[in-house]
Amino acid sequence: MKADRKTTKLIGRGKSKTQEVPPTHKAAAPKPHEKKTKRKRTEEALHQAEIRYHALVEQTPVVIYTVDSRQPDFFVYISQQIEALSGYSPQAWIADAQLWNNLIHTEDRERVLAEEIRTNKTGESFNIEYRLVHRDGHLVWVHEEARLLHDASGQPTVWQGFMLDITERKLAEEKIQQSEERYRSLFEQTHDAVFIMDFMGNHVSVNQRAADMLGYTLAEIQKLTFRDISAEITQSENILKRLVAGEQIPLFERLFRKKNGQVFPVEINVELVRDSNGTPQYIQSVVGDITERKQAEEKRTIANKELLLQNEEKEKRAAELALANEELLFQNEEKEKRAAELVLANEELLFQNEEKEKRATELIVANKELAFQNEEKEKRAAELIIANKELAFQNEE
Repeated sequence: MKADRKTTKLIGRGKSKTQEVPPTHKAAAPKPHEKKTKRKRTEEALHQAEIRYHALVEQTPVVIYTVDSRQPDFFVYISQQIEALSGYSPQAWIADAQLWNNLIHTEDRERVLAEEIRTNKTGESFNIEYRLVHRDGHLVWVHEEARLLHDASGQPTVWQGFMLDITERKLAEEKIQQSEERYRSLFEQTHDAVFIMDFMGNHVSVNQRAADMLGYTLAEIQKLTFRDISAEITQSENILKRLVAGEQIPLFERLFRKKNGQVFPVEINVELVRDSNGTPQYIQSVVGDITERKQAEEKRTIANKELLLQNEEKEKRAAELALANEELLFQNEEKEKRAAELVLANEELLFQNEEKEKRATELIVANKELAFQNEEKEKRAAELIIANKELAFQNEE
């Protein structure tokens, strides 16, 4: 029996395509009422399937679309979610074949269109991320995938694809990238040595400052463990056990050994880094060379001891001076006492001198009186002599 052939139409932007459906062999012609009933059941089943499909498409957060493989710029169908993603309705997308091209960010357009051309030629799946400019002007990051579907004869029919708004994920990735760049910049530029280690103490990543501090090349130190550089291995292993057990380790000091064997002091800030779920990821150790600080501390200690000794000498000297001052004070008190006694003696002597002067004055007066009396006596004696001589003369006469 000759096979019958049916045709159907694939609806695109204002165009249709007649497509042959593979023939089916007929066994026995059904009765008219059976054919009608079967067709009705088929149409109803198809209708219900379409309802379920559209309900699923409209409820999913992604944009579902179909593009004619013969005219890849024309959307045959695009779901309602495209309006939230782009600001344009499905009708606008179907009506304007250049809308998608125009909405692609200028920095991404060449790359995206080149991939579209390539996949249209090869038939490979279209899988790309890019930016769309929303109708209100803000940027929307889109992840788009599409597969080329074929009919029963292997001929390409339509591109079936979806668009997913990944803006939040991209912004989060940018923040993470910026954070990682800041961390990497700090990691490389910090004056301290930074060691990233696994839970066994093996070096996973080390900055250049660490290599310089210990006298290794970066390649050499990457292959080492903390046991190769610690001069106090037992204490360092104890810290590792406590850290892995979940203990918070405060800032501590340790002795490290350089490649040339030189031991020097360091200060270490170590922590167990966890992810957002609290799961341990790695150990981060920030190490600072404190040799200069230790030397300065030693100098300060020596200086403090010297200053203490000087202070003790000063205190001893001060005590001696205090005793000397007390002795001097005592002597001054004795001198003041002696001075007071001398003042009294001087006053007494002055009084005595005044009495003596008074007596002397009286004696002078008395002497003058006596001298006057003596003069009167001498005068009287002279008068008596003259009188005696007169009398003797008279007697001679």
